[in-house]
Amino acid sequence: MDKIKIKRRVSGHPDEMGFTKMFKGICPDIFETETGDYLIIGTDVTSMVEPEIPADAVISKGERVVLIPRDLLVSAVDNILSK
Repeated sequence: MDKIKIKRRVSGHPDEMGFTKMFKGICPDIFETETGDYLIIGTDVTSMVEPEIPADAVISKGERVVLIPRDLLVSAVDNILSK
């Protein structure tokens, strides 16, 4: 895989949204890359949700399930759709 370059933050800033205090130093975030793909910083919850994943969904080797606050995702929607 080539080097991934971040183009912009599409979510609200974690500090401004209160996540840093709410989650005690954890800073979830969403970024758009130069290729138009997205990077998500969140809490790794793979082991907690594996039993809940539907049978037709697969968590492949090298993949992780991350949890981000709903408000963070909602804050990114307009930026993602406005491309």
